[in-house]
Amino acid sequence: MKCNVCEFRCDIDEWSRGRCGNYSCTGDTIIQDPDLGYLGAYPVSIETIPLLHYYPSGKFLQVFSTGCNFQCSGCVARLLASGKSLDLPVVTPSQVVEKAVQQGCLGVVSTLNEPAANYYLFKDLVVQAKEKGLLAGCSTNCYFTGETLEELGKLVDFMNIGIKGYSDKSYINCGVPSSAPVFRNISRLFDMGVHIETSVVYLRGNEDDVINVAKALSNISPTIPVQVMRFIPFGDAPIELEPL
Repeated sequence: MKCNVCEFRCDIDEWSRGRCGNYSCTGDTIIQDPDLGYLGAYPVSIETIPLLHYYPSGKFLQVFSTGCNFQCSGCVARLLASGKSLDLPVVTPSQVVEKAVQQGCLGVVSTLNEPAANYYLFKDLVVQAKEKGLLAGCSTNCYFTGETLEELGKLVDFMNIGIKGYSDKSYINCGVPSSAPVFRNISRLFDMGVHIETSVVYLRGNEDDVINVAKALSNISPTIPVQVMRFIPFGDAPIELEPL
């Protein structure tokens, strides 16, 4: 059975848990690992997400889980993205929302690992947060399918979208066939009224790709912020890719 959360549309059966490792098939339904939860919930300034033009200096409760549908060399959240069990106690969406209210946060935000890898958990969190009058959003690679994006775009208030580059080559380096779904989704989210900010990775030698990202976003709307993020070679990434 196909999982329709992200554009990989993994075939999932009793032996497969999908590319991100967090989904399984029960009968004719794709479900999320029932043991999956958030591994931390900490108040942060919204600028750390990074979101620089949305409730400046606002306090939000940051949460994270495990798993990712990308395989990026030099990932800053490599351990969380790997989907490996960290054998830590988990926090439920209701506990996250309760803590956000208690600490006077404006909202909740999913970061560090990719929310597509725990989509049903994140959706549950957003719904419960909205019931308490909280804002909700995430940082994401935005490789959702069109149908998932339509649902998600009606729920979230804001997103930071991490862009690997404009060319398909930039995405192939992360094990992803094309950049097209990301720009399609950004355009749709903007039309839906979601507050969008973007972060593009700057590696040595990819200056033209960064410029093309800015041009593509400007064609969607010149109001979409573009943050240029210096590539830092974590893990097995070659140091030669770090900009001078």
